[in-house]
Amino acid sequence: MSDMALYDTRGHRLYLNAEERDAVMAQARKRSARDRTLIETLHFTGCRPSELIEITPARIDLSGGTVTIRSLKKRKDAKGSAKIVYRAVPVPPLYLAPSTPPMASEGPRNQRNGPMRQSGTCRAFGFGRSSKTS
Repeated sequence: MSDMALYDTRGHRLYLNAEERDAVMAQARKRSARDRTLIETLHFTGCRPSELIEITPARIDLSGGTVTIRSLKKRKDAKGSAKIVYRAVPVPPLYLAPSTPPMASEGPRNQRNGPMRQSGTCRAFGFGRSSKTS
């Protein structure tokens, strides 16, 4: 296993420092619930944007406080065949907590349940508290 590189081949830093992360999160709090949740998911899970768009309601464990992410990084098993890897990432309780119900006209709609009744993570990933997560 190689050491994690902090800079690219041109000398540019690859990661945000603590001050920059705080600034991004402060701006995220000013955004819509959907945008804020997408940014918070990237922040709290460390997933790639391409992994983020694959998260489904079934991969969010509200009681366990985890988000399960399908790794899109190419991995091989002992025989050299491609394998799929999932990882459950613990997230802060407030990230998964429901918040004040949004106005009916705000945000995306859940096809089975009409306007979603939660904002935050549940709402952004397309399910309400009472909907099935499969």
